[in-house]
Amino acid sequence: MFETIVKPILEIGYTPYTLKITESQGYAGDFVKTQDLSMYTSIVSVSGDGLLHEVLNGLLARPDWPSLRNIALGVVPTGTGNGLAKTLDCIWPEQAAVAIVRAQSRPIDIMSATMASGVIEYGFLSLTWGLLGDVDIESERMRWAGSARLDLYATLRLMNLRYYGGRLHYLPAAVTADDSDNDEEQSEGEMEAKFKAETLARKDAAVHESTHSSATNLGQSNNQGADMAWGLPAPNYSSPLVRQSPKPLPDALTPVIQPA
Repeated sequence: MFETIVKPILEIGYTPYTLKITESQGYAGDFVKTQDLSMYTSIVSVSGDGLLHEVLNGLLARPDWPSLRNIALGVVPTGTGNGLAKTLDCIWPEQAAVAIVRAQSRPIDIMSATMASGVIEYGFLSLTWGLLGDVDIESERMRWAGSARLDLYATLRLMNLRYYGGRLHYLPAAVTADDSDNDEEQSEGEMEAKFKAETLARKDAAVHESTHSSATNLGQSNNQGADMAWGLPAPNYSSPLVRQSPKPLPDALTPVIQPA
């Protein structure tokens, strides 16, 4: 994936890089934790979410991590689930590589979990425990099945459920004086009616926007139509991002988009 997609795009964009190939589990975390990173402006993993998780924890385990805040973390999605890339709406490796060359970044929240042993783990996507955690970790042995490994192992675990004992503690939400006044002024029925009206308004706006966008994309059936419809960057015909888009459909076969 790196040699065929990422490397050509980096070279076209005149983007210097240092290539490191991981040798074992935990290699990326140890490398980021111990090496001099002052010469780098970003760290990009060509992988799934797991390797980027290693990089993040290795970076935050450094005593000098506050001085490295300006180093951007990136990922070219080549894993099983690619949850972070999907969350950022950057699901194609070509799309991610172009964003890296253009130095496009956005802030995301980082969370931490403190284990009973005192070890702190950092994450950027989700925190799972119990069945979901078992499926994610224990299905590693089934990587030969590709993305289907999660479904296959989840089925096996559902057929042989385990007991997960735990205790949940939470802090109640703080209620301000303004919130108390609003609650007293509006009855429960009025608040429910207002909530339903706002929900319907948002739903109507979303349907209108989605319909307009789909009609626009289908109406612009040119060489870039397929890329625009999928949210991909317009291809540069001097780069390896050129795609063979489908030919425009005759008017008689062009689908008509109507609001639901």
